[in-house]
Amino acid sequence: MKIAILSDIHSNLEALEAAFADLQELGIDVIYCTGDLVGYAANPNEVISLLQENNVRCLVGNHDYACIDPRAVEDMVRNARLTIEYTRSVLLPANLDFLKELPCFINENGVHFTHGLPPDSFDEYIDTQSKKELLAAFASFDGNVAFVGHTHLIEIYELTEEGKIDEPLFERDTFELNSNSRYIISAGSVGQPRDDNREAGYLIFDSNNQQIIKRHITYPVNLTIQKINSVGLPARNGLRLLP
Repeated sequence: MKIAILSDIHSNLEALEAAFADLQELGIDVIYCTGDLVGYAANPNEVISLLQENNVRCLVGNHDYACIDPRAVEDMVRNARLTIEYTRSVLLPANLDFLKELPCFINENGVHFTHGLPPDSFDEYIDTQSKKELLAAFASFDGNVAFVGHTHLIEIYELTEEGKIDEPLFERDTFELNSNSRYIISAGSVGQPRDDNREAGYLIFDSNNQQIIKRHITYPVNLTIQKINSVGLPARNGLRLLP
């Protein structure tokens, strides 16, 4: 089975369209989104519609949840708070209802999915956890592989057969899983990556070959920035899309 894992789209329609165009050529069986469908960019309704049209299995992220519960914005930085205000103001009622129905985790096809730290957090960053907290996260789900979002980075956390936690580097476009290890893998970001590659990023899990495949796709970033500026969102939201 080939599973595509998208994450942190953040209302970036152009990046999501580019990702779907790439996916069409790859023989994918099922697509998951590990949360943060909305936030930062200008097209929340169009992004939600495109995800629905492509039968993507979506989870709730902290930005999605902030659209549902206004109290959730209190701990957000200023540009995120302002973007949530904009997103709430333009979301169609049906799309707000869609966000309300998103689960905190999915466990199927032998894989666990959540936005933040497993088993079901949508606001805890995996890259800030202690070894003890990571061990608890590994113990919280069945199977050998979990995918998360929230960090906007592609990262791998490996629990070895000896009980050691390693952080192997994703040095090539394909990473081979060790059958004796378990993994929590951060899926990067389609709409606002924060690593050295600012193209739309996502992952494919080939369960038959036990491989993780990294994809980076170019998209018209200047159009996304233009839209961000035209609706009055913070300029920083667009500047973060640039290298």
